[in-house]
Amino acid sequence: MGDVMTRSQMTPEGRALFATFNPLDHPTSNCASPGLPSVAVIPELQEWSANGRTLTIRHESYGFQRKVHFDETSHPALAHTLEGHAIGRIDGDTLTIDTANLTAEWGGLGRNAPGSAARTVRETYRLVSPDRIEGVIEISDPNYLVHPLQRRVTLDRQPAGTKIVDFPCDPEVAKRDYDYISQAQKSAPH
Repeated sequence: MGDVMTRSQMTPEGRALFATFNPLDHPTSNCASPGLPSVAVIPELQEWSANGRTLTIRHESYGFQRKVHFDETSHPALAHTLEGHAIGRIDGDTLTIDTANLTAEWGGLGRNAPGSAARTVRETYRLVSPDRIEGVIEISDPNYLVHPLQRRVTLDRQPAGTKIVDFPCDPEVAKRDYDYISQAQKSAPH
């Protein structure tokens, strides 16, 4: 989701915080995962594996991994984490994943926009062919959004034997990559 579009849908509190954005504070400029919703829409590999009543989704980006619990119906009172707490359910041909207990993060609303610890993410996926899943990711944040944001995603099955490769991240290179964002933010309309 583009920063300008997201900013236009933010509360005054969210826009005020976004105006203080420093690219060097973004998790990826420090070799850390941007978390949800960003990892769910980054066009990189994801490995989905089920074990009992738990689905594990491993994302190629930053080795980010999350667990979706199918044996729970509510989010327990847990400490907030980057991956949050995810509950899954299947209704007919639709998989829904609701995630809460997420930490406040730059990029928590996608790209660079800050997300508060009150945000939730709902992913809804449908198998549209044996090799393709289409979904909608909805981000709600009562502190920073006027109304939920939605993003469509398409996931294609990769050929058998495709492996997720762990790429090392160099913090100096990551920080240098964000220099251009800093310049773009200064010239973006607020």
